[in-house]
Amino acid sequence: MVESILAMVVILLVFLALFNLSDQIRAKLLVENAAAKCARARAVGYNDFMLRKIARLSTMPAAGKCLTAADSGDGTLSLQSRYNKIGDYLMSEYEAQADAVLDFEYWQNGDTYIQATSGNTPAAATVTQRRPDDFSFDVFVGKKCQTCEDKVDISATATVEAHYPDYLQ
Repeated sequence: MVESILAMVVILLVFLALFNLSDQIRAKLLVENAAAKCARARAVGYNDFMLRKIARLSTMPAAGKCLTAADSGDGTLSLQSRYNKIGDYLMSEYEAQADAVLDFEYWQNGDTYIQATSGNTPAAATVTQRRPDDFSFDVFVGKKCQTCEDKVDISATATVEAHYPDYLQ
């Protein structure tokens, strides 16, 4: 019976580690997609605010808990309501208005940010999402690791050839 309990604990830890790893991989794929969308948007001439909105929406499935309250006042938005507000979010004209329409946990405090360049060179965009470091074993150690950080960066870079300067001359 003791061996069975030990085996179940080990299997549970392996399962939870694989589940966490799959969540990190999903976030990495979404960040790569966001970088490609931002580089394309920069290549056609969108400004930094629009790029930030595109990056945030592209990483929305991995952006953590929804912080926007429902219109009825009871809890947060349903999944369908979130998707219905995407158009309003993209049409927002400034940061506070965008945050009032849609806001997520990993959009706070610059946890999802972009760096984009453009000009006559190819347009490049780097999207980074800061996520909690869920791989720490503080529960078993009983104290906080002094060398570990609370968050880990998931980052991706994409480059797209910028053609819009040729058409604006």
